[in-house]
Amino acid sequence: DDFDDLCVVGYQCNIFRDDEKAVYIDENRHLISWMGDESILIDRYERRGHLTELDAERLN
Repeated sequence: DDFDDLCVVGYQCNIFRDDEKAVYIDENRHLISWMGDESILIDRYERRGHLTELDAERLN
């Protein structure tokens, strides 16, 4: 009764093996420095990339 309005949908996906990309990510080479601070590395899609007014030490 609690799940009468629940709808779950799934899609098939293909998985591709890319050993070169796996090593690249494993070595954190895909990360960029945040606000020019090389000690703080973030993914380029991370939301902290849009926070320019916060002190970097508050987020560590």
